[in-house]
Amino acid sequence: MSFARPEWLPWLWALAVIPLFYLIRRRARRVRVPHLFLWERILVDPRKQRLRRVRDVVSILAQVCIGAALILAAAGPRVKTTAPAVRSGAIILDGSLSMSALDEAGVSRWTRAVRRAAEDAAVMAAQGPLTVAVVSGDVSIPVPFGDKVDGLRTVLPALDPPGGELDTALLESYLRGIESRGGSPVMRFYTDGTALSLAELVQRHENLQLVPITSDRANAGIVAMDLDVALSTRLVARVVMQAFGGDVEGRLLVRSARDAQTTAPFFLREISLVPGQPKKVEIRCDALPDLDAVEVVWEPRGGDALTQDDVISIPLEERHRARVLVVADRVPEPLKEALLALADVVDLEEAQRTQPAGWRSVPRADLTILVGVRESEPLPPGAYLLVQSFAPGLGISVGVRKARPRGFTSRLKGLDTRDLDIATASVLRVDPSVDVLLEGVAGPLICRGEKNGVRYEWVAFDVSEETTSFVLMPAWPLFLLDAVLRLTPHALSLTPPFAPAGQLFVASAEGEEHELIFRDMVTGKETLRAIRRPGRIVRAPVVPSLYRVEGLRMSDRMGVGVLSADSSDLSAKTSLPDVLPPVPEPPRAPKPLDLTPWFLAGAFFLLLLEWGTFTHGWTR
Repeated sequence: MSFARPEWLPWLWALAVIPLFYLIRRRARRVRVPHLFLWERILVDPRKQRLRRVRDVVSILAQVCIGAALILAAAGPRVKTTAPAVRSGAIILDGSLSMSALDEAGVSRWTRAVRRAAEDAAVMAAQGPLTVAVVSGDVSIPVPFGDKVDGLRTVLPALDPPGGELDTALLESYLRGIESRGGSPVMRFYTDGTALSLAELVQRHENLQLVPITSDRANAGIVAMDLDVALSTRLVARVVMQAFGGDVEGRLLVRSARDAQTTAPFFLREISLVPGQPKKVEIRCDALPDLDAVEVVWEPRGGDALTQDDVISIPLEERHRARVLVVADRVPEPLKEALLALADVVDLEEAQRTQPAGWRSVPRADLTILVGVRESEPLPPGAYLLVQSFAPGLGISVGVRKARPRGFTSRLKGLDTRDLDIATASVLRVDPSVDVLLEGVAGPLICRGEKNGVRYEWVAFDVSEETTSFVLMPAWPLFLLDAVLRLTPHALSLTPPFAPAGQLFVASAEGEEHELIFRDMVTGKETLRAIRRPGRIVRAPVVPSLYRVEGLRMSDRMGVGVLSADSSDLSAKTSLPDVLPPVPEPPRAPKPLDLTPWFLAGAFFLLLLEWGTFTHGWTR
C-alpha cells in the first residue's frame, strides 16, 4: 500500500491520547442526561459495573479506529494491482538425424518429441506469443504464428525430421535473437542430447530448458569427423564416437565404397563405448590402392536404434604433388632437408636430380631449382627457383660480390631478418618490373618476377651453412614452400595448414572448443598444444621454423588479427527476424486502487456504532 499524502501519517501518534481520557475523573452529576460529547459518560461515571467497563473499552477502541480511519483517508491510500504476465515462448525441436532412432516399440524420438511439445504448447500459448521451430542445419517454421496449438497437433506429426547434423552455433544464434527481443522468453528445446555442447549452451542461456527425449534402446555411432588427408592413395581422419542409452561394443572399419563385400578392410579396430564418454579414434590408411571413395563403417554387435549414423562415405581426390627437378653439381643439405619437410606438397618419389650439363633435355617438371648454374641462353618457359644462378632476359643482372652485407630490410612476410648473417652474396640489379622480397644494404638479395613465360624467384646467396646463417634458422623450408605455392598454383589446394614463426593463428568468433597441435615440419616434433576457444588467438611458437597446424576445422582461419562474427562460417544461415517469435506487447499498467472512500465509509460506520451505543443516558 502506498499513500498519495504521507505527511498525514504522523498524526496517527496523536490517537494514543484518547485512552488517557479514561483516567480523568470528574464529579458525577446528580442527574444523568444524554450528552453529545462521546466521552462524557466514560469520564464522569466513577461507579461502573463489569459489563459497563467492557463496553467502555470497546468504545475506546472504536474511537481510536475512527480517528485512524480519518487520518488514513486524508493520506490518500493506494493499492497497486498486478496485471497478468505476458511472456513469449519458443518450442524448438531437434531435427537432426539422431531423432530418427527407434525404441523397442518402433516409435521414433521425433514422434515422442512432437507429442510432448503438443502438450506443452497449450500451456505456453496461453501465456503469450508462441513460435514452433525445427533446427538442424537450418531453422524452419512449419507451423504459422497464428495457429500454434492446432497447427502443432496436425502439421508436425506428419513431418519427418530434416536429418543431418545439429548446428549448435545456428541454434545459439536463434536463441540470442529471441532473447534480444526482451520479455524473458520461455524456450524449450526437445532433443535427445547427442550434441556434445548442449550443456554449455544451457549455462549461457538461463531461460533455455532442455526437454530430454530418450529411448529404451541403446544407440552408438559416429558423431563428428575431421579429415586431414583424403587422397586416392592415403586417408588420415579423426572420428568421434559416442554411445547413448547403454554400453555398445562393435568394430570400426574402412572399406572400399565400390567393392565393399569383396575387399578386406583397410582399417579395423574393436571399440567399446560407454554413454557420456565420447571416444576419439584416429584413422590412418597410408597405402590405399588408388580408390575413388571409401566408407567409414561402424558395425555394432546386435545392432542399435539408428543405422543412418553407422556409415560415412568419403570421396577421395587424386593426389597431385609438385614434381621438382634439382639441377646442381652438389645438392646442399639444407635444400634436401627442406624438400623432406615439404613431403605433403612436393612429390619426393618423382623428384629428379641432375647435373647442370644437359638439364634442358630432362622431362619438364612443375618446379626447377637451379643451384649455382650460369646459363648463357634464356630459360624455357616454366617455374624456376634460382639460387646463385643466372640467365639472360629476366630483368636481373649480377653485380659485384659483397662480403657480409648487413642491415637488411625484409619484404618477405613471416621472416625475421634481424639475425641474418650472410657471408657472401651476389648483389642484384633489377628492372622496375621485378618484385623485391629481401633488400640488402647494397641491393636486392631475393626477388620474384615473371617474363616471357618464365616465373622465377631469385636468391643471391648460396644455400649452405658455410655461406649464410639463413639456413641455420629452420626458415628455409618456409621460403621454399612459399616458392612452391606461388610458382606452382595447383599445389596451393593440397598444402597442409602452416604457420611461420611469429605469425598469429586466429580462431573464428564462434564454434566449439578443440585442440590444436603445432608440429615442426623440419624436425617433425610437436612443439605446442593449444586449446582453440571461440574468439581466442593462439600465437605460433617463437622459434623460427615452419609449423604444420593439426586439428583445424573449416571455421578456423589463419592471419594477423581477430576475425569478427560477420566473417565466420558459423554465422546464421537464415534470416533470423523471419523466424523469431513476435515481440509480446507489454500489458498496460492498471491504475492503483484508491482506498480513501473505503476508509471514510469505515469511519462513518464506527461513528454510528459509537453514537448508538453510548449517547443514550439515564438518571439515577
